Amino acid sequence: MKQFISLLSILCFGIVVFAQDSKDPILLKVEGQEVFLSEFEAVYNKNNSNAQAIDPKSKSEYLDLYINFKLKVAEAEAVGMDTNRKFINELAGYRKQLAEPYLTDQQVTDDLIKEAYDRSKFDVNAFHILVQVDENASPKDTMAALKKIKNLFLKIKDPLMDFEKIAKTASEDPSAATNGGDLGYFSAFQMVYPFESAAFNTAPGSVSDPIRTRFGYHIIYVKDKRSARGEIHAAHIMVKVENSEDLDEVDLAEKKINELYQNLNDGENFENLAKEFSDDKGSARDGGELPWFGTGRMVPAFENAAFGLEKDGEFSKPIRSRFGWHIVKRLEVRKVPEFAAIKDELKKKVTRDGRGSKSKSSFYAKVKKEYNFQLNQKNLLAMSKIIDSDYYERKWKARDKAKGMRKLIFTLEDSKYMAEKKTVTQADFAVYIEQNRKFQRIPKTDPMIIIDQLFDGYVKQILTSFEDKRLEKKYPKFGALMKEYHDGILLFDLMDQKVWSKAVKDTTGLKTYYEANKTQHVWPDRLDAVVFNCGDKKLAKKTYKMAKKMMKSMTYNEDSLLSYINADSQLNLKIEDEKFEKDTHDYVDRLDWSATGFTKIQSDNEKYRFSYLRSFLPTQPKQLDEAKGLYISAYQDYLEIEWLQSLKDKYKVEVFREVLQ
Repeated sequence: MKQFISLLSILCFGIVVFAQDSKDPILLKVEGQEVFLSEFEAVYNKNNSNAQAIDPKSKSEYLDLYINFKLKVAEAEAVGMDTNRKFINELAGYRKQLAEPYLTDQQVTDDLIKEAYDRSKFDVNAFHILVQVDENASPKDTMAALKKIKNLFLKIKDPLMDFEKIAKTASEDPSAATNGGDLGYFSAFQMVYPFESAAFNTAPGSVSDPIRTRFGYHIIYVKDKRSARGEIHAAHIMVKVENSEDLDEVDLAEKKINELYQNLNDGENFENLAKEFSDDKGSARDGGELPWFGTGRMVPAFENAAFGLEKDGEFSKPIRSRFGWHIVKRLEVRKVPEFAAIKDELKKKVTRDGRGSKSKSSFYAKVKKEYNFQLNQKNLLAMSKIIDSDYYERKWKARDKAKGMRKLIFTLEDSKYMAEKKTVTQADFAVYIEQNRKFQRIPKTDPMIIIDQLFDGYVKQILTSFEDKRLEKKYPKFGALMKEYHDGILLFDLMDQKVWSKAVKDTTGLKTYYEANKTQHVWPDRLDAVVFNCGDKKLAKKTYKMAKKMMKSMTYNEDSLLSYINADSQLNLKIEDEKFEKDTHDYVDRLDWSATGFTKIQSDNEKYRFSYLRSFLPTQPKQLDEAKGLYISAYQDYLEIEWLQSLKDKYKVEVFREVLQ
């Protein structure tokens, strides 16, 4: 979602009293278009949680920002950006997302959130047997699948002894042949909702009744249920194995991880070794530190090793995963958070999850009641008579089959928000039947089944659309939010055109700006050098001799040198080749920055180091390509200031600042 310009807001006692008056005073006019105090107040309040403490000066300063915002929106509308098809489609897309919470039953959603939280306190180890059947399968195929799963269910006398065996031979889950249907441990949201519910509602040691998901029919054996492990914060050192079939690569990786493990046991620092030698570059720069994770988030070997550590700071023996070798260090563990702390996160998951259909069903029932849904069952049933062989051959046309069928099927009536009565006829439903091809691939389906299921989907579509049309009037907060998005998208697109993208594309203007402002960003004194870090004195002498020879013959190659010195251990040599700033490297800080060439070998912190000094680089402006992002950002600010001034010259703005008092 686009990051819109943030609009501050304010709330004070005087404004609250004023806003309660029958009049909503005009705060400002932009080219004659009125902006009322309530609009300004709503946006201000939304963005200031501590608005009571803000002084009048801040309130006035914010008004200036708000005027700038309104000027930009006025310009966007003046050039017709709000009629652009791209804008209309984008706003419609956001509206669809924002409307979703209003098109469900919030109480049911809240109950599902609480249920999910309660389940998240446990991990379930379950096995399953699957008989596949399409969710839109014919009754005949559905019954055949149900009969098969029931027969398999009856064969299970002792789950502990029988379930895996039957799963390997009869389950239609491709992985069951090797894992016996074992799904490992999982918690809430890691399986489809009907499966999750069956697993959590089945006692350990028991087998569930057959249940259906979109994949088919399942029977579930719950082997174990434990208190959730919670989440763990861990670090690791990884030695990657790209090709597990390359025995030489595997052998070298195992040798390297064992060396690192020995170094840890000898007291070397975990974070330093991770930074220097871990192949997981994403975590290496943070000393191997990983994001928090819980059950089912990592490969089992890694997860079990991490949770198997008994105290913070403890590290594991080398373990193998499909990615390579790891040494895992426990940093911290935490149990399942309190409900309030994760409620919002759970809400997002529930609305995206299959369980959301529960709140949808309740929503449809409420809409029917609120808008007096009236169904004529007789006229609906008559529709089954026009489902003939043409339907299964995809020749069925509503205009032919439903010709003259104008009788009402149902009505909806709203006298509160829009004074509208919606009538749906047989002909209307016939068009939906033609467009929906759900059953046209299933010859000889009972016409009553077709009518019943298609009508259910059709009614839900109409109910949703009917309620959706009323959201702005029914829920003022939603209307205000849509106004905010309307203006925000316009502002974003215009800012991109006039400022952000322009600053990137206008290379001539950027260069001119850079030349006029090049002292804004400068390099401090730096030393261009190569630092060679060796494991012992013998290695340092060997490396020194080879590096000097390569430099002299102008054949220096870092990869070649590393390959030669690290032939028997990946820890022998590390090379740092960069332009060093002061106070960023203790060893480099102690060197003579005025010298060039090779330094002597020095013993430093149980390592042996020497350097090749290329040159001293005095303080100097950064070149444009070295600080391009910074100069583009500054150029954008410059362009915006100039553009805003042109808008102030173009549009007449009247401000009634006394209204703020």
